[in-house]
Order: sequence, then structure tokens, then C-alpha cells
Amino acid sequence: MEASFPRWHHHSSIPEYCHMISTRIIHLHLRAIDSGRLPPWIGPALRGLVARRFKDSVCHFPEPQRSQQWRYCSGCPYMARCTYGQMFEPDLSLASDQLPGQAEPIRPVVIEGLGTAPPVVEPGSPLWLRMTFIGPASAIDLAPFLETTLNALAEKGLGPDQVRFSAGGQSMEPQELTLSSDDLPQSPDQQPGTIDRLRIELTSPLFLRQEGRWLTQPTFGDLFRAALRTVGQSFAAYSTRLPADFAALKHVASQVASGPHTFEPFTQPRFSSRTKQAWDQHGVIGAGEFHLVPLSLLPWLAWAGRWHVGTHRVAGAGGWRIVLE
Repeated sequence: MEASFPRWHHHSSIPEYCHMISTRIIHLHLRAIDSGRLPPWIGPALRGLVARRFKDSVCHFPEPQRSQQWRYCSGCPYMARCTYGQMFEPDLSLASDQLPGQAEPIRPVVIEGLGTAPPVVEPGSPLWLRMTFIGPASAIDLAPFLETTLNALAEKGLGPDQVRFSAGGQSMEPQELTLSSDDLPQSPDQQPGTIDRLRIELTSPLFLRQEGRWLTQPTFGDLFRAALRTVGQSFAAYSTRLPADFAALKHVASQVASGPHTFEPFTQPRFSSRTKQAWDQHGVIGAGEFHLVPLSLLPWLAWAGRWHVGTHRVAGAGGWRIVLE
């Protein structure tokens, strides 16, 4: 089962109209088949289950090569036409461009469970999933991927009790969004004015590192730098490098004053089925209020909240919504 996937283009071949990125957002409405426990943040379990099942359905290599020699997709000769590889483990050599110090292209898919899962679910309990596909991933035929997702959730399940889920009825219509480089102010003075009070509410745990430590009280500058990385790297990989004055944008963001906040530490155990390693994830949840925010920073923040930022964003970490007050 393999859907066609458009090749990434090198920067020299990108026409003017490609200075934009398309996004497709799909919501799935599910209902629990079983009763059982779920972790508060189901993102890693959801991502692991769905990605593994999808890889098994499209990978050219049979077992045991798939789980041993090709446990990771880097260097795979089929990468250019493999939907799994380009969605979950993209190869930097196929990207259109790259930023200094960028080790790998940003992954063009985010899979998240909306809200915090209850400690125990019962048969019939609802669950909403949101899947965001960025750039080339937004253009593929997603039917095989969605079918694999629903089959995996119905057969294998999530959490320590492997709670199974099935389609729960009418889902929301897919959203089709397009971000042009013209929509992003390239310097602080391109869009004058300030917002008196702005609130950033995290919709999932946020994992940001600074100088070797996980941030538990992120400043506006911390959040905005993460937003620049997500949006800037996405354009570099899937369109063209933005001519933004990143240093100036980061400088004005560092001057934004913080107000009351409800940020608090978040910790959840994590286990990798590929590496067989276990560890604790340390992040932050909650919301922060900020004052006199330059209007030129708002589009960057809004799109980064949709595309997610930081570590584990493919599993739904690092999402937020903006509330103007």
C-alpha cells in the first residue's frame, strides 16, 4: 500500500508561487471499545502505534530487515517515494534548503489527542484526534494512512491497558490552510503597533531545552524563538529560506514583559519500542500572559501554535492557542 508523494525540490528549481506552505488539518472522532487506563498525554503512545503500523504497511523491506537494518530510515534507497519516510523520518538531503546548524528537516506531520485523557475510560468514551500535515505531506492521498490509523487503534489500543478505539461518528471537515511568506513580517518594523495583553495557552505539554536543561517557566522570548525555529525550518525544508531578520525579531521578543502565568512542570514516563529504553519526559503545561507584544510577532506565534514547537512535536507536544485580551 503506497500513496504517491511529491518529491521535495532543491531551492534553485522552486518557482515564485512556491514561497508558501499548505497545511491540511484532519480531526478524527473516536469512541473507546474497552475500559481501561490512559496516560494523561497520549501523544507518544498514539504516535508510536500509528507510525509503526503505517511503516509496516508501506515499507519495501521485509522483516527482519525492517526492524533491524532499517530500524531508522536514514539512507534508505526508497526514501524519495516512501510516504512513511518522508512523513515521519524525512531525509535532509531531499529538502529544498537548510538552516545553519540544522541536523534534520522538521517533520511535516503532527499527531495529537485533543485535551487531557481521563485516568480511566469506559466503553463509548469519546476521544478526538487532530492530525496536521505540512508542506508535501498535505498533498498526498491520506486515505491509506487514515485507514491504517483506525485499524491500529481498533486492534492494538493505547495505554497500559491497550484501550481500543473505533470511529465514533461524524468527524469535522478537513481544514485546508495556506501560509505565504508575505504573511510573515520579516522584520519588527514591517507591522507597527503592539498588543496590550496577550495570553498563550498550551494545548499540550511543551518540551524546550536551554543550556542543557528543560524549561519549566518559559518566557515570551523562549516561546518566540521556538516559533521561529518551527516556521523558519519548515519554509527552508518545504519552500524556500525566509529572508527574515531573525536576530531583530528575537531581540524585540526578548523585551516583552511577562504577566501572571500558570506554567507548572509536567513529567510523564516514556518508553521507546525501537531502542527499548525508558526515561522520564520533563516539560511544562499551563499558560502565560504577556504585555505590549509587537504585532509583527503575532503571525509567527499563531502558525507555530498550529504546527507545534520543541521536542516531541510530531507526537503533539508544543501546541498552543493565542488569546487576545
